[in-house]
Amino acid sequence: MLGLVFIAALVSVITPLTPKANLEAEQANLPYDAVEFIKSEQPAGPMFNSYNWGGYLIFKLWPHYPVYIDGRTDLYNDAFIRRYLGVMAGNDNWRQTLEDDGINLILIETNSVLDKLLRRQPGWTELHRDEMAVIFGRNVSLR
Repeated sequence: MLGLVFIAALVSVITPLTPKANLEAEQANLPYDAVEFIKSEQPAGPMFNSYNWGGYLIFKLWPHYPVYIDGRTDLYNDAFIRRYLGVMAGNDNWRQTLEDDGINLILIETNSVLDKLLRRQPGWTELHRDEMAVIFGRNVSLR
């Protein structure tokens, strides 16, 4: 009986560590499809991204697409973080911040404030959308 319990425990620990289980978790919880789109289509950067996905994006897209921000907030000063939050909230200067920082690619959460603003913003085109993430590209000819 003890051997059976041990085997059941071992199976429950090993199963989540399989490549298939890892891929399923990645697809369910992270912007996997959006990242695959960027890898295949290679839209022009630099990229502005959701803080929530910065670490994942570094792992998947670096060095071709450096992140704008990630969870290592000790690397960013308060003014920079306020700028980032201002863009995400659609403050009065959000367009100018993106322009000043030369942003051509945006990867953010679907239905976020910034998503809703960019859908109506001339000069930006939706490149990819799924239930989790949306990607916008700047119309370079309009710059």
